[in-house]
Amino acid sequence: KEVLKSTNGDEVRCSVENGKVSFNLGNHLTFITNTGGFNYPDLTRAISNQFTLEVSLEPRELIRVLKRAAIYNKNGDGSTLMMIDGNKAKFSAIGNEVGETENELDLDKDYGQFEIAFNNQYLLDIVNQLSGKFVLQLTDALKPFQAIQDNFVHVIMAMHRTDVEEKSKAKDKVTYE
Repeated sequence: KEVLKSTNGDEVRCSVENGKVSFNLGNHLTFITNTGGFNYPDLTRAISNQFTLEVSLEPRELIRVLKRAAIYNKNGDGSTLMMIDGNKAKFSAIGNEVGETENELDLDKDYGQFEIAFNNQYLLDIVNQLSGKFVLQLTDALKPFQAIQDNFVHVIMAMHRTDVEEKSKAKDKVTYE
């Protein structure tokens, strides 16, 4: 930031060549850096085009319940369980030393039933950057879900909690008589 101020409004030129990025700041300074040649993971496997539930939320309200859950997550595994039941979403967290909490959020319509566990801080970091309504796209209790606003897709990995896994497996189990 300070370097850009020192250009006194002079033109800043940027170029990319041979895996290097060059920033030419007027006649007096040039920065050159490697692009790193990073191979980013293929996220298309984690980003689903098919989902079973699409929940519309306001960031401000979700931040409020996630921050409350975060207080209890500090001494635990960081997981928060979101339980959607009709037009309510309950967020519960358990802390080893401080007990447990459950906070409720009103939803804009009846979404049926769904449960998923996730790292509270990861979702909180994303939601803190959003303004206005966004959508959570949920597929399965054990699969990643997405927070979407405009053209931005944020992928949050589900946490494998025994209580959620057992319910998910029981739901998929077929009983023959």
